[in-house]
Amino acid sequence: MPALSVVIPSYNASRYLVQVLQAIVDQSFHPLEVIVVDDGSTDSSVDVVEDFCRRASNVRLLRHERNLCVASAVHHGLQAAVGDYVYFASTSDRVLPGLFEQSMMLLTRHPQAALSCSDFVAFYSGGPQIAYRIGWARDPSFLSPQALARAIRQKGGYVPGATAIVKRSVLLEAGGFNVKLKGHSDWFASLVAGFRHGVCYAPELLAAFRMGLPGSVSTTHRRWTTQRDVLKHLFSLLQSREYQDVAPLFQSSAALACLPYILRALLSQSKYWRYLSSGLISHALRNELRRTLVSVTPLQVKDRLLRLRRLFRIEEPTVTVD
Repeated sequence: MPALSVVIPSYNASRYLVQVLQAIVDQSFHPLEVIVVDDGSTDSSVDVVEDFCRRASNVRLLRHERNLCVASAVHHGLQAAVGDYVYFASTSDRVLPGLFEQSMMLLTRHPQAALSCSDFVAFYSGGPQIAYRIGWARDPSFLSPQALARAIRQKGGYVPGATAIVKRSVLLEAGGFNVKLKGHSDWFASLVAGFRHGVCYAPELLAAFRMGLPGSVSTTHRRWTTQRDVLKHLFSLLQSREYQDVAPLFQSSAALACLPYILRALLSQSKYWRYLSSGLISHALRNELRRTLVSVTPLQVKDRLLRLRRLFRIEEPTVTVD
């Protein structure tokens, strides 16, 4: 099988690092290397990683003397990685059993694919867990660029960063993650890669994404002022020569519907209207309604709703995350 590198950008994450690292080294498919890039932490993160390195020979630490940014730490780790594929792990999320094994088996079977992704669980610390099913296929599958665009148009969804294992050479050719896209940089890079080479998809819950942390993507996405300039830069990229090969698939797939405030951004400039479609509008309205409900619903109410799911035997996650 090809080799897998894991890159973990970390800043003042001592609270979660041991659990994150343990879940990674406990995977049935063992990564060639696990690179923790400490971005100038001022807590005990470095001590935690150094102690873990003494117990796991494939874990190593890279350090920044001062805090730069997450994108800088990710870029440093990508440049240092030597595996054929790379998984970028967040210090607040969790890999679940089988992620590496199932993804690498799919990628080995379909070496033309740019990446592999799967379904995931969204969870709150001490709160409820919600299963997110993308639904692009019933069985583990390879989707060509055209099939990926068709699946997004029909089912919605995106490539969840918490589950994505990306071919390193494809990511390097694309220039890595665009810093100006901030929290959308991984989403955009993954879709560009998928629209060029296709993706593998496993319809299994293989990662857990933590919601509601202060300053996280899930909280900052709610602010229009944060998103306005990011979306403007994204449109400029899609209109540039560098991405002219994938822009038609972004347009036909309605992939932009998953972005917060996307309708507001599209309607503000007539030159962006080409991306408007009935599919994008319906997906975007549904996503905005869901985001609003999730943001305003107290955790206690979410717990009660999930109990109703159990009562009516609706599927719910059966994973353990802390």
